[in-house]
Amino acid sequence: TTYTCQSTQVLVEFTPADGGEKTYSTALSLGSKAGTYKLLGDIEGNKRVAFTGKGVVLDLNGHTVKFATGSTYPAIIVGSTATSGALTIKDTSEAGNGAIVNTGDIAVWPAFNNSSVTIEGGEIVAAQGAVYTSNGSTAEINGGTFRVTGGDAKYLLNCKDDNKGTITVNGGTFYGFNPADNSADGANTSYIAQGKVAESGTDGGVTTYTVHGAYRVTITADSD
Repeated sequence: TTYTCQSTQVLVEFTPADGGEKTYSTALSLGSKAGTYKLLGDIEGNKRVAFTGKGVVLDLNGHTVKFATGSTYPAIIVGSTATSGALTIKDTSEAGNGAIVNTGDIAVWPAFNNSSVTIEGGEIVAAQGAVYTSNGSTAEINGGTFRVTGGDAKYLLNCKDDNKGTITVNGGTFYGFNPADNSADGANTSYIAQGKVAESGTDGGVTTYTVHGAYRVTITADSD
């Protein structure tokens, strides 16, 4: 299944991991080949994008992948019922304002066969869950901004109740959701990695939690 768009403008640059020739497309298509998909423009569609290959990178490059209003599909799925996928999402733009937006459903879902997703940056926005895992799949979050489009952020991060996956948070900022203490997978769920802390703040009246390494305090005795 591919993302469809109306524009004839080139929107995606694909650089194969094996050093092959770059190719260009007007849509973000099935990601089964190892390499980097770099957005050259915004994409809006109404079908999910499945990344089924390993060593696949999606570089938002300051642009937005957006689902049309009313979509009931997850935006990005990693893996399939037959294959295991491995995807890294990042944003190499100077402004760092690339985004994946799904106002109808889940944004990023490593779904099948122990697939994995690593999120290095970008804004991940969803109606229900920004990141959802299942079937032994994993999500590692090292950076980025995560929020829901409205309502309760209780399941901003979440693992499927049966056939669970795992989520590990090393960094990032989360709106209305504390990744160190939440109820998404039961009382007092913590997704943050050992040695990390979630520091609270506010933005526009919404409580935010930014994950980073724990502070180290050194106390030096007064020689007097």
